[in-house]
Amino acid sequence: MMEISHLTKSYGKLEVLSDINMDCKPGHIYGIMGENGAGKSTLFRCIMGLESFKGEVRKEDVSQIGYLPDI
Repeated sequence: MMEISHLTKSYGKLEVLSDINMDCKPGHIYGIMGENGAGKSTLFRCIMGLESFKGEVRKEDVSQIGYLPDI
C-alpha cells in the first residue's frame, strides 16, 4: 500500500504540484494522465525520493517501484 498526503512540489516560486492526495492499494492498477508539462514525471520522481517536496509519501508492503525516465 502507498499513501500520498498533501504532496506539494515547487521550483522556486512556481508551484507545479499542489496538495496531491492518493491511496494506492495492492492488487489495483492506477494510471496518471495529463497533458505535457502537467507534472506526471515530477510526481513519480517525488514518490521515488529523487525530488524534495512538502507532504508525505508512505509506502508499506511495497517491494519496489519501477520507473523508466524519458530519454
